[in-house]
Amino acid sequence: MSISFLIDQFEDYAVFDDKLPVRGNAVSHFLCKGLAGSSGTVFISSVTKKYGGIYLFILNDKDESAYFYNDLINLLGE
Repeated sequence: MSISFLIDQFEDYAVFDDKLPVRGNAVSHFLCKGLAGSSGTVFISSVTKKYGGIYLFILNDKDESAYFYNDLINLLGE
């Protein structure tokens, strides 16, 4: 199973249509919690792939932010 397949599975999940505050083609804001390990990053990768745009992520500390950033780079590329 490839990473892009996993991201596509999240993208096709109905939560995008039911839970994300979408205005036009953009997501305005949302809180992502309760996901374990890198699943939050995979979810965010799916959101950015589906809706595009610029996002601001607020995490608890510098270390968590660094891990999140590294995961995003590995999933989405530069």
